[in-house]
Amino acid sequence: MIVQLDKGVFAIVSWRHQRPSDPATSIVLPDAITGRAIYSRGKTSCCIRLYGPDDDPKKVSPFKISTGCTFCSYQDTFCKETGRKISMTRALNRLFRSKEARRLFWEEYFGRKEHPDAEATIRN
Repeated sequence: MIVQLDKGVFAIVSWRHQRPSDPATSIVLPDAITGRAIYSRGKTSCCIRLYGPDDDPKKVSPFKISTGCTFCSYQDTFCKETGRKISMTRALNRLFRSKEARRLFWEEYFGRKEHPDAEATIRN
């Protein structure tokens, strides 16, 4: 997903979904507070990368400005859409304090299905 931030400056938001190869198994992670194992049915991570006006996304390595991650509970059903929303919320909250700045990303996110060829332009 591409978000125009300023004249010539834009951000590319990408997601990565991880699921266990066998649905009966789960991803085991240590809890940050207790240290006990957390069983998860999947993980979604969101990465926001910044490009300047003279950068070519195909050639230039972008500057990663924020990441967000979410884990699906072992009791829940893995859903990519829910994972995208939660991980992007976490990445944006680390990046922007103002609601107006985050609004640009959410407007583009909810409008992405209307313009499916926008991402293909960057990848090709």
